[in-house]
Amino acid sequence: MTFRSEEYNQWVIERLDALLKKEKDYYYVDLHIHTNNSADGLQSVEAVINRAKAIGFDIISITDHDSIHAYEQLFSTHSKMSLETPIIIPGVEFSVSFPEYGSMCHVLKYFYDTSDPGFQSNITQNDMAYWNRAKLQFERIDKNKCLNYFFNKYNVHYSLEAYKYFLIQHTIQIPEYTTLIDYLHSLLIEKGVNVWDIYYKTVEFNELDSCEERREKKRKVLDRFLTKYNCKDIAANGRKLLPILAPVDIDDANYTGYESSGNFTINEYGQVTIDQLKNCGMNVLAHPGKDKIDLLDGLTDVLTGLELNYRSTDVTNNLVADKIDYLSLITTIGSDSHSVTDDLYDDLSFYKFSHARLSKFLSHARDITNNNVSN
Repeated sequence: MTFRSEEYNQWVIERLDALLKKEKDYYYVDLHIHTNNSADGLQSVEAVINRAKAIGFDIISITDHDSIHAYEQLFSTHSKMSLETPIIIPGVEFSVSFPEYGSMCHVLKYFYDTSDPGFQSNITQNDMAYWNRAKLQFERIDKNKCLNYFFNKYNVHYSLEAYKYFLIQHTIQIPEYTTLIDYLHSLLIEKGVNVWDIYYKTVEFNELDSCEERREKKRKVLDRFLTKYNCKDIAANGRKLLPILAPVDIDDANYTGYESSGNFTINEYGQVTIDQLKNCGMNVLAHPGKDKIDLLDGLTDVLTGLELNYRSTDVTNNLVADKIDYLSLITTIGSDSHSVTDDLYDDLSFYKFSHARLSKFLSHARDITNNNVSN
């Protein structure tokens, strides 16, 4: 890791303190932004900073999936960010194993210490877990009747090694759901097989699934897909294959005693557990789900705060805000932006961060950075 966090964290604390002393009623804050250092990110680090500056954000954080490469890029040419840019809090979004919560458990870590062995281990473990998941997913491809129908029909060959080569040839070289879908789509579209071909063949084979629970859950997913995209031109849009081939929370491993249906969804693949994040930094649960909110009551030894997310409903964010007060946690605000063309900043009032919230956030950040230094 070329990015050394200790000095930078202290500099950010100083900037936050100076901002707080301006005694503004509120500040514009977005602490959940992805760049193309995430497999599903479509914006550069420079583009993120320029957009935030143009909009008028006071504070942002780049929080790529299991990666701090964005900060390594920044600090390969700049020892400190310009005072003219928004304050950029160092962040990362960890994919976390928390079986009771489900596959969408992500924890944002801020003010981490790059020299901390536990933090280094977390990054390394999740990097290895990505490849372990890819291996498991290729085993699922072997079981996917829809894909094998087209692969056999057109004599298409696929392999994990070919996927690795595919990644080397592209800008994003991370074995994620999106890049796996891109790889498979490149094989299919060459033979004229489009998204709707995959959709209708998947519907056909799903009706033959002997596992009633899984069959019904996937039928609902496929019905929603048809309702959403029926009149839209998505035939050549490979990314639309994602909900068809990797439906959220339908993991074949959960249906013991039944043959794999070939779903790509892998909930447990060796990623860090939530308890393993008890090292440096400030841990904030990303986009909490309203149905899982009560599971957080026993995690105050791990979590410093909860996120209010722009993509979540008002009902969910209100429940999260109540839980924050109940557990005496800090509040963060995030867009989960992945592209400069998204519409996540249409309502800037969502990103107003009160003086009191920033004061509490800064107090925790100062304690954490001081603890990093003492350790």
